[in-house]
Amino acid sequence: MRWGITSASARRISRSWDTNRVSALPLPFLVVCAGLIFREDGSLLIARRPPHAWMPGWWEFPGGKLEANETLKACLAREIREELSVEAAVGRIFHALIHQYPDRRVLLLFHRCRILSGDPPGPAHGGLEFSWARPSELSSYQMLPADQEIIAMLIKEDQSPREEDWADMN
Repeated sequence: MRWGITSASARRISRSWDTNRVSALPLPFLVVCAGLIFREDGSLLIARRPPHAWMPGWWEFPGGKLEANETLKACLAREIREELSVEAAVGRIFHALIHQYPDRRVLLLFHRCRILSGDPPGPAHGGLEFSWARPSELSSYQMLPADQEIIAMLIKEDQSPREEDWADMN
């Protein structure tokens, strides 16, 4: 089950959570930041979850769980650095949603990102598997259920990054 959050609500979330710390928020769910990392050809970077992880073998957008006393942008920049060994600019929230899995509820915040330095990972990087795929190609990957709503949005509308999307990146 998914509950979409409007872009106006996502902006309010972004403004308040980028300045406040997560430890002050009584949240009944995991907060996860995910990066929509585009290449110039419009393809997106996706990662395959490792065999020892929750939902092993499923594909997802790079990112991870928000830690205590961490801002959303800092979380995503850290996760991208750890997973991809690159430095990334993290933009504003593109979309936010809540997804209920059988064993957990996740607040998923998707940010537009771009790689600032370092080489984008190839098919295998640090034991992890990565791929570049256009939004219309994502259906050929076993993407996490929580990512289906954002994939549909990316396919339905031309959601390639525009110049104004990079204006607020750190």
